[in-house]
Amino acid sequence: MKKKKGFTLVELLVVIAILAVLATVSVVGYTSFIEKANLSNDRTTIEMINENLAAASVAQKPETAGEAIAMLYKLDVYGEKLTAYTVGYKYVYNLEENAFYLVDEDGAAVYPGKVSREKLWALYNDRPEDKIPGFTNYVATGSISNQAALDAVFGDGASYRFDLQKSGFLMGTVGSNVTVVSGIVPSA
Repeated sequence: MKKKKGFTLVELLVVIAILAVLATVSVVGYTSFIEKANLSNDRTTIEMINENLAAASVAQKPETAGEAIAMLYKLDVYGEKLTAYTVGYKYVYNLEENAFYLVDEDGAAVYPGKVSREKLWALYNDRPEDKIPGFTNYVATGSISNQAALDAVFGDGASYRFDLQKSGFLMGTVGSNVTVVSGIVPSA
């Protein structure tokens, strides 16, 4: 009688186990590669934004964070260009140095260097996910019209400062914990 040629169950299980290990290593390596690429994109974007901001500020340095954002808008640097590629990371602005920084998910500056959170202005675009842990300074990248979201996000009793830009506005009432640096707050 002829023996049938084929794989035993043990041989098939060993091959499947080896393939599973290789797939796991590939996914972990790919994820790490994507994160490094996103961080590299963020660093390059921060450098580009800071170079554009420095060039635009030669005539006059911005006096508020809102003025710096307005300068970038005039240079067509806004929206997606002010959104970090790396998940959980954000772009923030330092008025004293007239420069943008990249902060991680905990709000710690990671690029171009370390800086105190008190000196940084986070970008707020009327979304709860724009709040960064430990930040109290925010510059609106548009008008803030979602009062319920604003109350839910910033109604925790801490004190916050908002730069609404000169043309920006905040609908509704401002809580006692929010100070508007510039902008328009309609009276009730």
